Amino acid sequence: MDFIKVLSEKYQINLNSKQQEAVLNIQGPSLILSVPGGGKTTLIVSRCANMVLNHKIPPDKILTLTFSKASARDMKERYERVFENLEAKLKFSTIHSFCYQVMDCYLKLSNRSVPTIIEDDKFVISKNKLLKKIYLELHKDYITEDKLEELSNCVGYVKNMLIELKDIKDEDFGIEGFKETFESYEKYKKDNRYIDYDDILTGVYQLFCRKDGVLKIFQDKYHYINVDESQDTSFVQHEIIRLLVKPRDNIFMVGDEDQSIYSFRAAFPKALLEFEKTYPAAKIYFMENNHRTTAKIVEVANMFIKQNKGRYPKDMFTDRDAGA
Repeated sequence: MDFIKVLSEKYQINLNSKQQEAVLNIQGPSLILSVPGGGKTTLIVSRCANMVLNHKIPPDKILTLTFSKASARDMKERYERVFENLEAKLKFSTIHSFCYQVMDCYLKLSNRSVPTIIEDDKFVISKNKLLKKIYLELHKDYITEDKLEELSNCVGYVKNMLIELKDIKDEDFGIEGFKETFESYEKYKKDNRYIDYDDILTGVYQLFCRKDGVLKIFQDKYHYINVDESQDTSFVQHEIIRLLVKPRDNIFMVGDEDQSIYSFRAAFPKALLEFEKTYPAAKIYFMENNHRTTAKIVEVANMFIKQNKGRYPKDMFTDRDAGA
């Protein structure tokens, strides 16, 4: 089947030569570096359709992970709207939601349930309310809302970077008594069978590292993994994905290290820069055409972003008019 022709004539999706090459390559590890407006959502849903329609891969063998609920919802809706005649059994999920599924599956094997998640402020106790309470008990002083947000982010950073308790003292978090606050927070949750969103990630990472049977269930379940917004993906999330895609390494990672702005939440764009080290057989594709923005803006943005040191050499351009 000439899938590119089918995409154009039947689904009105016209891909450029670089996009075509990425969509048609479904085996092995691929890194797609897509500038803003590079058409990454179109790329991912087209590749999914290629696997299902052209290669007859069962839809339930394909997993697409992304950072945000909005992105997962957008891709799912786009796929089902454009390829409405294909089986809509593809799974589009946030990484947190996928990890919750793993944890739930594991605990059900021993007739247990997932502990109470305390992220939502509608509960009597929530992550921020608990941190505020602990801070007051330890410091005999009230924490400001700005400092509380900083403290909450630092707790998440420790977990997402897989920093061990013994190494916390070596990190400069700029928060007095951070180690004691962190230890008290962890103890309270353990004693009361509570978890936060980051515990879901670290818990699944530990499961995948220690329980071969659990990891194999999901390795057998999903043979092809797409990862969107990978510049926003944290270290522990990248580690979970690395374990999940073994031994096939059929990973299609889409992102742009230039667009990484969540380092304070432990986003780990270094994983993109070291993609070939992690996946030695990797192919790297550059999607440098910004279809969204006018030329004058693209020219200035391209010149500005090139000042970054840790990045792939990309030369963003656009076919659109100059604009204001």
